[in-house]
Amino acid sequence: SAQVCARRLYIAGARVVCACGDVQDAEKVLQTIRDAAANGLNADGDAIAPEETAKSSSQCGEIIPLACDLSKLSTIDVFVKNFQSKAWALDGILCAENATHVEFATTEEGIERHFAINHLGHFKLTSLLLKELIRSAAANGREGRVVNLTSNLHHFTYRVRQGTIKPSRGIDFGNLNSAYGYSPLGSYGQSKLANILHAWEMQERMSDAKAPVRCVAA
Repeated sequence: SAQVCARRLYIAGARVVCACGDVQDAEKVLQTIRDAAANGLNADGDAIAPEETAKSSSQCGEIIPLACDLSKLSTIDVFVKNFQSKAWALDGILCAENATHVEFATTEEGIERHFAINHLGHFKLTSLLLKELIRSAAANGREGRVVNLTSNLHHFTYRVRQGTIKPSRGIDFGNLNSAYGYSPLGSYGQSKLANILHAWEMQERMSDAKAPVRCVAA
């Protein structure tokens, strides 16, 4: 999960900036990670594994919440401006927020929630931070990384006809924001397929541009 990744990166000495819909609630969770690390434990109360290299809280990095609600695309602009104002290096972007199998609903902007949160929010966040990621990678000599968290349920999208006689599984672009034929599984699946296609296309573009960034779907 995103929380486990944040903990391990923090213990390894990284600065972890968390995009959080509710900063106050997130701060409570992040404080449990800091407190546990100070006692040689992870957030679950287990001893820190040897591969998690920091041995004390003084060797840990930082873990910082910044406001960002991926269901409201306008808040992503605010998050990016706040992040850029800090002048921090950006080594990687982990896209792991998930709406999972929710009943049909749309965001304030009229977008179906699975697609808005699981794909469009991550797409916009990554797009706005990509130049920052490339600059940091070029400056520090470390390969930048974009990781999209997806799911094997990307195999179980809607059955749609897209220029073929027989229906095949894919993204139902004709009904993205419609309740017509809606199923939580199909909608979640197509959002996870979009995560994979996003990473795939972005990696091709980074390779063509010889940019020091690797994009993967996990």
